[in-house]
Amino acid sequence: MSTTTLCAFCESLPERSALHAAKIVRCPLCKTDLGVSPAGDKFRVVAVTPAVSHRGRNIAAAIGFAASMVLGAIVMMMAAGAQNPVANTPSKDIASPAPSAK
Repeated sequence: MSTTTLCAFCESLPERSALHAAKIVRCPLCKTDLGVSPAGDKFRVVAVTPAVSHRGRNIAAAIGFAASMVLGAIVMMMAAGAQNPVANTPSKDIASPAPSAK
């Protein structure tokens, strides 16, 4: 990639993305792309770097959150079961009175 030698005028201009430009023109001296904003301000156009995708990180976070919620629900159910144990002792059957033999 070759570097462009800037003229004194273009060198003094701030750098901005082409997204801010209402119009893009070329410098007649150094042939650098110049942007003109809607307010009339001039600036050098720089390449916009694409945004980094964090999709994989977001998916991993969502899966981790869901897994922790499921694990928490299981622990809560086990804790509730330990507080109210079902009695495994044989129940006392109340025998009905034996029929009287006459």
